[in-house]
Amino acid sequence: MAGMQRCPVWVVIALVCGCASPSAAPLASLLSRPASPQINLSRVRGTQMIVPSATADYPPLTLVDGVTEVDAWEPNAGWELAFDGGFARDRYFDPATDASVDEPIEWEGLRRDFRQGKEQSALAWILFQFARERVVESVTLHSVDTDEYPARDYGVRDVLVQCWDSATQRWMSVVLADGSTPTHHTATANPLGRLDIDFHPVRSDLVRVAVRWTNDAVKKRSFTVMGRREEYVAATVRLVEVEVYGDRAEDDELAETVRQNLPDADVAPDAAAERRTPGESDAIMATVLTYVEAYAERDLDLLVQTISPQYLSEDEDADGLAERMARTFEEFGHFLFRVTDAHVERSDDSTAIVSARYWLQLNPLLARSTEGTLTFGLTKVGDTWLISAIHADAP
Repeated sequence: MAGMQRCPVWVVIALVCGCASPSAAPLASLLSRPASPQINLSRVRGTQMIVPSATADYPPLTLVDGVTEVDAWEPNAGWELAFDGGFARDRYFDPATDASVDEPIEWEGLRRDFRQGKEQSALAWILFQFARERVVESVTLHSVDTDEYPARDYGVRDVLVQCWDSATQRWMSVVLADGSTPTHHTATANPLGRLDIDFHPVRSDLVRVAVRWTNDAVKKRSFTVMGRREEYVAATVRLVEVEVYGDRAEDDELAETVRQNLPDADVAPDAAAERRTPGESDAIMATVLTYVEAYAERDLDLLVQTISPQYLSEDEDADGLAERMARTFEEFGHFLFRVTDAHVERSDDSTAIVSARYWLQLNPLLARSTEGTLTFGLTKVGDTWLISAIHADAP
């Protein structure tokens, strides 16, 4: 991204509700799966998946390979992550009061400063970032469930599903089918290998699935220090597959809405805009969205196809941009990149300006990220809109 350096990532493949009752659904797997056609968003083009870490030989990419059952828990059978440390079960940390204000968003509410290290309220999490806003309505987790490692003894027990609310800049728990909004556990006391969690459809580009407890978790020790209860826990998360589903029809409708991105109704259109056909805005936004998806996927060939040969931005031409992006993709194999609120500010028959908000984190090991306003300049070459300039402003 020209001039860019907010986003977390360990591994790349990659809703907005209020809070109410703290009680959890006893078994979300008992909820009925919606009958409407669904799309597995965890495996669509442009989705990125992020996890905090992994055990050697049990890579995270197995979580989205389409395999939901295995006969034996062996290398490459799924994702495994061992936890051993300070743990606060049934807690959700308030970033404003629980010394977690400086945590990156993937850890917000789930980790805080703790004596000489960190205290967690989740054993692990899986974060999915979509290339654009999506309609999300269910999550399915497939735990290990073999003869040697039955789910009732080794599977995932408690889960919290949340979506990122761009308006409040906070994680919000999903609303279940019965109208409840559990803030600590979306599902709890699960003994099954397959856990289906259905909820009211929501729109977001970030979904977080936090594993709060497993069936093999054990409390190693606990004691009170200066009036504060401290506990240490050991557990291992073993997951074969994680699926995030959306309603296909609603997702297609949302995609069409996003691609149109018409200007605000209270902004008077200029004469050129009035002459423009409705499809012109679609074509402009399609080029920008293709660039965003290519950037998120580290697809240099596709990204270059959206750039005009006359590209020039801050003394960098098209070849310079391509070379810099190639170096970026090679150096930062895993990153998160989000673009929201994209809209056509103005355009005429041959030029256009598109503004958006961006968020980028290149290094998953560092909490540092960049966010701000992104401005695309486009020119029409023949019948095709191409990007001729990109400018990023960080606040």
